[in-house]
Amino acid sequence: MEGFKLSLLLWVGMGSFLGGVVRFLVFQYVQTIGARSFPWGTMAVNMLGSLMVGFLLALAEKRLVQEEMRFFLMVGLLGGFTTFSAFSAETYLMLSRGEFAKACLYVGLSMVLGPALALAGYRLMSS
Repeated sequence: MEGFKLSLLLWVGMGSFLGGVVRFLVFQYVQTIGARSFPWGTMAVNMLGSLMVGFLLALAEKRLVQEEMRFFLMVGLLGGFTTFSAFSAETYLMLSRGEFAKACLYVGLSMVLGPALALAGYRLMSS
């Protein structure tokens, strides 16, 4: 791949490792203090990740984050922490460009197809 930097792959890998560990810790902590009949741990991780990606998008837009740090934080750390943050960022960017119909389609398809495919995968493997 032209222009591919191996160092970026290492930054993403390190961030993903840390993000996964932090996700586990936050999930465990929140789930133990909340009602176990609701996935509070996952909700906390997804909402915290969305807040963090908003902060990072603003910093990146102002060019206050170098390329390596942006990949480490956004793709690696937040990607390992929660992919919901990427979903939130992509939706925000579409809305900020005035692509309302596209954003609604993306959100709608993600919310319907994601659970439907999880159900299909489960049924395929359990039959």
